[in-house]
Amino acid sequence: MLAQTLDMLNIGGLYIIDDMKEQENWPEGHELKVKELLEVLNSRIDLSVINMDWSCGVLLCTKIDKGS
Repeated sequence: MLAQTLDMLNIGGLYIIDDMKEQENWPEGHELKVKELLEVLNSRIDLSVINMDWSCGVLLCTKIDKGS
């Protein structure tokens, strides 16, 4: 339901995800899901995405005006 969730964000709204750095306790194949998620988020023209290499890895997305 990622697309629906992101579509509900207002302009300036935030979507924050943690644990984006590979973890020892990730199940096998989870890194592929993370890679796919990053590709989807980065492909959206209505989001500004910042991937922070901090702590366990934090991803911050902000809803922007598509015309910006």
